[in-house]
Amino acid sequence: MRPLSTHRVSPAKIDTALRALRRSASSKRQEVEQALAALRQLEHAKADPKRSTEDLDAQLAETLALVERLSKGAIDRLAMLCDQAPNDRSARGALADLCWRLLDWAEAHDDHRRAAHYLTLLTRYDDGRYVDLIEGTATLELDSDPDGAEITLYPLLAGRQLGAPRNLGSTPLPPTDLPPGAYLLELALPGFAPTQRLLTLRRGCDVQLQIALFHERQIGADFAYVPGGWSDTSRETFVGNFAIARSPVTFGEYRRFLDAIADEDPGRALAFAPRAAGALAGGTSARDPVIGVSAEAADAYCRWLSRERGIVFRLPSVAERRKAEQRIAGRTSQQPTISGVAHEDASLYGVRAIQSAEWTAEQVAPENSGQLHFAPPIIGFRLVRDLPRGGQEFVCEASVPDIEDVDSTFDLDDDDANLDHGPSKALQALATVVPIDRARRRCPRARAGPS
Repeated sequence: MRPLSTHRVSPAKIDTALRALRRSASSKRQEVEQALAALRQLEHAKADPKRSTEDLDAQLAETLALVERLSKGAIDRLAMLCDQAPNDRSARGALADLCWRLLDWAEAHDDHRRAAHYLTLLTRYDDGRYVDLIEGTATLELDSDPDGAEITLYPLLAGRQLGAPRNLGSTPLPPTDLPPGAYLLELALPGFAPTQRLLTLRRGCDVQLQIALFHERQIGADFAYVPGGWSDTSRETFVGNFAIARSPVTFGEYRRFLDAIADEDPGRALAFAPRAAGALAGGTSARDPVIGVSAEAADAYCRWLSRERGIVFRLPSVAERRKAEQRIAGRTSQQPTISGVAHEDASLYGVRAIQSAEWTAEQVAPENSGQLHFAPPIIGFRLVRDLPRGGQEFVCEASVPDIEDVDSTFDLDDDDANLDHGPSKALQALATVVPIDRARRRCPRARAGPS
């Protein structure tokens, strides 16, 4: 957009041009908010086990590119309006608000490149309300049950590479200022299972964590402890503490189940036998993960093993599996697998080879009963045990203070409402895939996970 020229132009024309620029900037900013809302809906859709994820990644990438393109247009127009009308403090406030929204989103998603870009813009266009946040840190307060655990914090760099570790002493940790960003938190206490947790500290936020520790004998050598927390960055699903099998159920383990039920019901044992292309599977090593079993058979195995051992086993939920499969680049599990060696494909928690082709609890739900007898030849499963409740997460979001005589509402006047011609073609196309809700202004809020 060309700068406005004031050479030999009447004040009325200048005012008309500024009003047009203001309308354009306001419209673009609203489109950014709508695109961000669509992006959040797509992220939440990924957490829904009933939604197909085949196209979601492509839609997320497309929407992210749209947010970036619309943001550039909105920032350019608002910056031009600030240059042409330096006394329009609401325009500068709106520009600062937009830069903060984008910075906060980028840092929450560990997007270092975009975060650095938007921080530079916020520093340039701050209207005075964001000084503390620009210079700001996050605050972490941490306790464990029992306390006395040694705390090690690793910053996560670009590509989820681990930075240099920082020892923070032992729990309880009083409120401690830390740079915003993503971290790997490790707690170590002799006799207790190793405890790891991914942690995102957002700029200006106060985070209070309580983490339950469990004795190694409570977890067992073949299981990994996954402390409770949000399943992913969408913060849509909070899962409690659980222990998940490091490896899938093997053919040898599953065969003992078939032998046990064959004595009472040979027909049921035959129905639950592993199958490949409709035929009974055979010739597989007893140490290989069992495949070709139905969701009903996997659920029956869990119930049989629960009776045998007096411990309740079940299939993991989608949210639990998503949390258990979190990985850190270049970091291998220190826990041995069935073969006695550590595997590079193990997750952060030491869970080996989690695949999309594993049954989850949602697939055994009554509404999915029509699928229970279907046994694709690549489907296997693993076990989960519930652990006692304990620990919680409380986040106090950053707040943006108001300063005297600054109005950052920047909305169109009623007289100008008829000049807003609606969303761009890109947003109209996006709305056919994701229903776009009208975006609301961000307000401070606290989010707490269940205890």
